[in-house]
Amino acid sequence: VIYPDPNPGKETTTLEQRISSNTGFTPLSTFSFLVFTLLYFPCLATVTAIFNETGSWKWSVFSIIMTTGIAWLLSFVVYQTGMIFT
Repeated sequence: VIYPDPNPGKETTTLEQRISSNTGFTPLSTFSFLVFTLLYFPCLATVTAIFNETGSWKWSVFSIIMTTGIAWLLSFVVYQTGMIFT
């Protein structure tokens, strides 16, 4: 849906080719983005559950900051390490 085939019925391109040609994503940046997406900010239901369990917004905000910070750090490490080998 996001990356439709620009020429349906003709020679088709793979999804990987469409993504890299349209958005500038490389395989390394895509992998780094996936790492970030897997680890970042928990869903609002989780934040609400943390608030309900602890009774404090402090822990809810801490979980948001901590998970997003860890996601950014690991994504950064993955990307920079990958740049060494490319």
